[in-house]
Amino acid sequence: MIQDVLTRFEQYNKEMSPLGDAMDGTKLQAQLQQYKRIRITGNYILPTDIVLYEGMTLLIDQAVVSMAGNIALRGGELHISNSRLVRTSNSHRAGINVHQCGSRVLIENSVIDCAYYGMFLRAEDGVVSVADSTIVRTTKGAAIRFWGERIHVIRCHFRDCYSAESGGALMLRGGQGVVCDNVFEQCEAERGAAIYLSCDIDVTHCTYHECVPKDMPFVRHWRVGGSIDKKGIRVQKERKISQCTAILDCSLEVATGAKLTISDSVIYMNQPIVCYGSLEMHNVKMICGQCEQGDLIRLDHAAFAVLQHCLFDGRNRVGILRATGTRVKIAQCFFANTKGGRAVYNAYASEILDSTFSYCQGGALYMQGGKVIRCKFVGCRDTRGAAVWMYGATAGLIQDCQFERCVSDPRSDVIEKGLAHRVM
Repeated sequence: MIQDVLTRFEQYNKEMSPLGDAMDGTKLQAQLQQYKRIRITGNYILPTDIVLYEGMTLLIDQAVVSMAGNIALRGGELHISNSRLVRTSNSHRAGINVHQCGSRVLIENSVIDCAYYGMFLRAEDGVVSVADSTIVRTTKGAAIRFWGERIHVIRCHFRDCYSAESGGALMLRGGQGVVCDNVFEQCEAERGAAIYLSCDIDVTHCTYHECVPKDMPFVRHWRVGGSIDKKGIRVQKERKISQCTAILDCSLEVATGAKLTISDSVIYMNQPIVCYGSLEMHNVKMICGQCEQGDLIRLDHAAFAVLQHCLFDGRNRVGILRATGTRVKIAQCFFANTKGGRAVYNAYASEILDSTFSYCQGGALYMQGGKVIRCKFVGCRDTRGAAVWMYGATAGLIQDCQFERCVSDPRSDVIEKGLAHRVM
């Protein structure tokens, strides 16, 4: 994609004659109507609005452009290369507006300074590609607000991007594309200080510095990802989610035979994950958001579930994992602040290794047989089996575990078990 952009720039450099230091935006519009393809170099002032219709191309190459007006695309193309654009007016919320299918914006090796006059680019359609560029001092919304056809944002630097809404630098609401190898510095928004994502676009290898709120520099507002029906999201094949901060704002169902893998992510749970297939989680921080009851994850006779190096926080409102008829393997996880349900409930012949359960009000583990090895229980409470309640005829083992300040009914113990279960 980027190489294609460079080739286009080289081609237009040869084909287009310079426009020069035109002062009248009306003249530029007239020349576009006449010549269709115009190149701007040197110092240039754009005092009024222009529109790039289908068949029109504007190339800004090695130029310094002061933008008092707005560039609108209705089927045309805008190429910006090795240039500096500075907004000098707030006559429009965004300096560039993409309105129509077939429009293309290609930006490379440039500096965009919005000078706190508003957003840089708003695209409701078309294709946008921004590479090796710097975008600074944007307000009134995300620097780039996109819900068009396709977007690529690669090796860019966003600094001082402010929004009173969601997404300080990027707000991506539709389409396909890639966001990678970018740096976000001192960006601020209500949610997703740097990026707010509500579509299936990959965001990878990005760096965040001093973005506010600091714990949510990148938010994936998880309204898409599988097929969507009135129940929410349905994962019907195999899906992987990695390296993101997400708000799960509708129920997510993993169908029988399907698999969901989540890694290196932070998820705020407003609705539960319901799994009939397979679930794997690695290096995930899952926090109760607006859930008020039940459990964050519900496994219903699922194929299997693996949780490794994860942290779960019920925020004293909900349980974490209900594993009806499901074998679960949990290793090196931390469960905290559960209430109204156990940290792990009704797991079948499962393995729980090297994990910590802290302040589980309603108990930590309720399971049918299985193994609990080298786990630590702190401040867990319930009338029976505050730490571990193991039931059924399936063989069970509780070995090398620590119990601190766990409290059960005086007639019970912190471990409730059957004859088939051993404590070592």
